[in-house]
Amino acid sequence: DCASSTNTTKIIAIGEKIGVATPAASYCRSQRIVVGGIERSGNLPAFGAIYRANLNKAKLDILCSLLGKTAPSIHSGYWWTSCQLSATGAVSLCNGGFLNGNKALSTNVLCCFDL
Repeated sequence: DCASSTNTTKIIAIGEKIGVATPAASYCRSQRIVVGGIERSGNLPAFGAIYRANLNKAKLDILCSLLGKTAPSIHSGYWWTSCQLSATGAVSLCNGGFLNGNKALSTNVLCCFDL
């Protein structure tokens, strides 16, 4: 699943409908950048997107270096994604691989933008 923006929108909408907070998705959606004069909203990355970024870590490091930035260390630790496994389980990137994590756990959030 690489539908980061769609998933983020759905998570927030469902949370509002049932009265449940969506802190990871809401945080990402509240972030803004301007690229080429167009304002973009942030997204909680889908598992497919963050997994591919992890596989391309060396290229991502070079790109970020050229931009004067440091790429996040997503190849280790636990990172939320916008993919849901069940009502209580969310899919996470765990040390570079798949994990079904309990939504009650505290995990890192990487905000991504569609360009």
